[in-house]
Amino acid sequence: ADSALTREGFPQLANNGVPFIYLDKDVRNGVRYFYAVTAFDVNSIRSAPSQLESAKVSKSVVVGAPPSNVVNTATIQQGMFGRTGLLTDATVPTLGTDGRFSKKFPPSNSATVSLAAFAPQLLKGSGEVSIRFDSAQVTAVTAASSVGVTDWYTITSAAGASVVSRAYVKSGTAGATFAVTGTFDAVAPDAQLAAQYGGDASFKIPGAFSVSVGGGAYWTGIAGRGCANAASGFRSGQCYYNGPRWFNGDQETKANPRTVSPAVQLTGLSTAASFANAGELAGVVAAHNPDSYGYLNGVATRDIELYMSPFVTAADYRLYWGAAGRVDSVVDLTHNTRVPFDARAVNSWGILNGADVPAAGSQDLRAELTATDFGCMRGPRDFAASTFGCTNAAVPLVNTAVPGPVAFFVNAVANSRTVAPASSNGFGLYIKGRIFIFQLTGGAVPAAGTQWTMRDYTGAVSGGAGAGGDFGAYAYTPAIARPFNAPGAAQKFAFNVLNEKAAVDDAALARVHTVPDPYYVTSAFDRQVASKVIDFVNVPTGARIRIYTTSGVLVRILDADPAAVTGTLTWDVRNRSNQYVASGVYFYHIEAEGKTRVGRMTIVNFAQ
Repeated sequence: ADSALTREGFPQLANNGVPFIYLDKDVRNGVRYFYAVTAFDVNSIRSAPSQLESAKVSKSVVVGAPPSNVVNTATIQQGMFGRTGLLTDATVPTLGTDGRFSKKFPPSNSATVSLAAFAPQLLKGSGEVSIRFDSAQVTAVTAASSVGVTDWYTITSAAGASVVSRAYVKSGTAGATFAVTGTFDAVAPDAQLAAQYGGDASFKIPGAFSVSVGGGAYWTGIAGRGCANAASGFRSGQCYYNGPRWFNGDQETKANPRTVSPAVQLTGLSTAASFANAGELAGVVAAHNPDSYGYLNGVATRDIELYMSPFVTAADYRLYWGAAGRVDSVVDLTHNTRVPFDARAVNSWGILNGADVPAAGSQDLRAELTATDFGCMRGPRDFAASTFGCTNAAVPLVNTAVPGPVAFFVNAVANSRTVAPASSNGFGLYIKGRIFIFQLTGGAVPAAGTQWTMRDYTGAVSGGAGAGGDFGAYAYTPAIARPFNAPGAAQKFAFNVLNEKAAVDDAALARVHTVPDPYYVTSAFDRQVASKVIDFVNVPTGARIRIYTTSGVLVRILDADPAAVTGTLTWDVRNRSNQYVASGVYFYHIEAEGKTRVGRMTIVNFAQ
């Protein structure tokens, strides 16, 4: 607390969590340094201990390499983690001449977690600092404008696990990208190790996290609007072949998977050659993604996409079918996490069956499942003032497909009321910000054990030739960082430190030597004329060093502390009678834990 600023309504000073570290490259081994750390008001022009500066607490430290028998090694893993460990894929796919991506996208690059410093000398065992994405929820909808979103993260650190939430607004256009940041006490040192350096258990190594959030929805769900408005990465009017695609296996099987889209924003078409615009699957007549501007025109359609845009990310998803139309699970292959089932349309998956949506309150008033019925699902429909076109109560998503009549349409909602039903039954699916209608071959659900894969991405695709026009060669523009919104995925700094005393062996003794060697009258370690210093470095803990003349006369005995922090043992260049030794060659005999070694050194000294 700062008493100088508590008058006249000024707030007291508080710890705002700013981490800091100072690296001194001028220090010398074997020298004892004194230092003090102080905190002060950076807004003050002139600081003084009496008002704006904290009290100084002086400490000291002797800098030096550790003893040669102290093992201090650390392995570090830093990056995005899934269920089974570090995700190492960092290669962004290319877009082929046939509109197919070469591979799945790598994990999110929107989150970071870091330490102000990593000091393995203070640590033992394993630990980690992480930020894990938990969930997200749309909290407000402003029609044709924006959505309010709250994300929840779990921060794991020395203080344990804590949940933080961040609210932001996602624009329906090209809102600015911004960062969610924070600092925290990241890692607690081992108390015994910290005590060797004058610290205690209260000391913490600070950490920081950052999550980049894309403020606009052009590149995470409303690509058609981004195309119409010529947003960055889109070619105006030449980019209507965007969107996710389905396939069996690990790689896309359908060339030009989106080119059947008619681009109604330009043409005003009321018919389409095909509705199979989202790849291809065995046992499926049409995998249809009813996207705005491509197939559907109107504010309600793009508002549903705007609502879903905070949940879209670049990833491959695999859907595993169980018996009798039940979906056993959906896995995010990119982040190696399970996509949770939820009755709401959030960071999740769920099935929308036509029989669950009453015709009387749906936008098209039809019994068949159409694209307009997705405005009735829990999530978008929870906002009474929204323009999603549904007057029914919100319809919960389920985990079992019950095929029923489906109908596809192009352009305005009025067309949805007159088109004929599809020739076979199907169902609707929501998965991580995307909606689909599947018309099944013979209306039969997939057999148990069947796997479907969906590839999604963020950014902009332009080019291609098809129903919407000939736009030239394909091009992919990432446009934004890949969003961090896969539930269960975590950005981590994980470490495992081995910090212990090992048995002294010949190799440890072989590392011992003198500094300087040879010793000429004075050295850089000598701080005054009457003080001379020769250091033995890399000395094992508890070692004994005997110094002899060439004729075998014992000059001095030096003992290393069994609990020494550094491996430096200092000799004042004096003999047992406290006299400076004469110039010449000297031998030293090291003994530690039954192991011995003999070395030699040369001294050129003043005549006494």
